[in-house]
Amino acid sequence: MKMQSKPGFTLMEVLMVVVLLGIFALIAVPRFANVKKLSYTTARELVGDLRNTRSLAINTGVSHYLKLLPSGGPYTEYKIFDKDDNQVGDTQIIPDGVTCTATTDTFSFNYLGSCNNGSDDSITLVGESETYTVYITGITGRAYIQ
Repeated sequence: MKMQSKPGFTLMEVLMVVVLLGIFALIAVPRFANVKKLSYTTARELVGDLRNTRSLAINTGVSHYLKLLPSGGPYTEYKIFDKDDNQVGDTQIIPDGVTCTATTDTFSFNYLGSCNNGSDDSITLVGESETYTVYITGITGRAYIQ
């Protein structure tokens, strides 16, 4: 008696498709997760650089400021300067996919650590699906994310 072949897929073919789909999922999921986290990562780096600018002003006894560029926005980078307008450190790039707006483009810290003569300011970072706001308390110079 001769066996007739039935139309359909073999077990091996089905397993190969499942394995390939699993590999594609492992590649794609982390990439989508990174896009959502980009605005948060940028906000954390910005808070760290604001805190560093404040520390430089306190430790040296000389005013330092962080400037968002280009002036007027939308901002694509920022730099830290001392009171004589000498750049301190590297230029930091705000990544593509993150829109940055702020209440002012210059955050100046004096030797006591206060920012912009005591006025409170904020920087908003908008990613693909998330928005984070960095707040700077003028009197104390505290920078934090909310």
